Amino acid sequence: MDQDIIEELGDYKIIKVLGRGSFGTVYEAERKDNRSIYAIKAENMHAHPDQSMLKNEYTVYNEMKGLDGIIDVYYLGVSNDIYYLVMDKLGNSLEQIYEERNRNFSLKTICMIGKRMIDIIKGIHEKGRIYRDIKPENFLLSLDKKNIYLVDLGMTKRYVDLYSGKHIKLEINKKLTGTARYASINTHNGLEQSRRDDLESILYVLIYFSVGSLPWMGIHASTGKEKYQLIGKKKNEISPETLCKGIRGSKYFIKCLKYIRSIEFEEKPDYDRINFYFDSLMTSKNLENDGIYDWLVGYTEYETLNMYEDKKDVEICNIQGGNNRNKKKKKGFWKKLKSFISECGSSNHSS
Repeated sequence: MDQDIIEELGDYKIIKVLGRGSFGTVYEAERKDNRSIYAIKAENMHAHPDQSMLKNEYTVYNEMKGLDGIIDVYYLGVSNDIYYLVMDKLGNSLEQIYEERNRNFSLKTICMIGKRMIDIIKGIHEKGRIYRDIKPENFLLSLDKKNIYLVDLGMTKRYVDLYSGKHIKLEINKKLTGTARYASINTHNGLEQSRRDDLESILYVLIYFSVGSLPWMGIHASTGKEKYQLIGKKKNEISPETLCKGIRGSKYFIKCLKYIRSIEFEEKPDYDRINFYFDSLMTSKNLENDGIYDWLVGYTEYETLNMYEDKKDVEICNIQGGNNRNKKKKKGFWKKLKSFISECGSSNHSS
């Protein structure tokens, strides 16, 4: 049965497709008896005959039950050769919000996103698992847009044995697991992942939000394997200073990235130290960690104009990232922003 055209699954009526991935399709669905709205993730039960990805994800969600930033799942069922997982419905991803806002987040919002990501990942780590696929698409907003949640737990892995409590051993020549754009250097180098790698990926996401691109974006190759190798080579070559060039308060990003890259394989990261870098950056710029993200209030004159130390830094960083399309987008954004500020000024004078 084609998962994209099904009309119902068990007690749920399918309303529309919310998204598709390599491991299944996500739908918006309505429970027939009370018309409550949920999200349903579906997987053809014959797609992975050895082990259902959805069954594994259901197990992980139950392990994480009660964690802040992890949604509730309610039921794993089977209907017409399809496994389906019923869960709370969320809003758009951070990547979608970023695109909607002309690829611009304020420094305040980026710092608050960073702290939220760190706290969610810390909770997962404390449950004995690593996430292994940090990317903006996997962080979704609540329906009221006030909270951020992490979804798609199917690729998580235990880094401590459930019974002995011992850390897994460092292995080499491992295939890349996750998304190459945000994968850590050690992951590219074939090392087994641990807690440090999730954190390095978070930093790459935040740098991406700050600059609009990453230096290894746009790399082309004849095969996926070759592309991953070229991305890894670029990451190994570029210094934290160059990577963070142009970001307002870049020294805090640099210190944070250097610390994360210094963490040993089995070492427990100092999550408070990482959060302290973001707190210090916000304090240095007189920004308040009040939970009010850009998308809750729209653009603000001070925050947006001061995201970068100098407007020219936007152009410099986009050229380094090899993404000239962003340069045009940023120029268009600044034009719109100036017009918006001018209109606000005119209305203030007339009132």
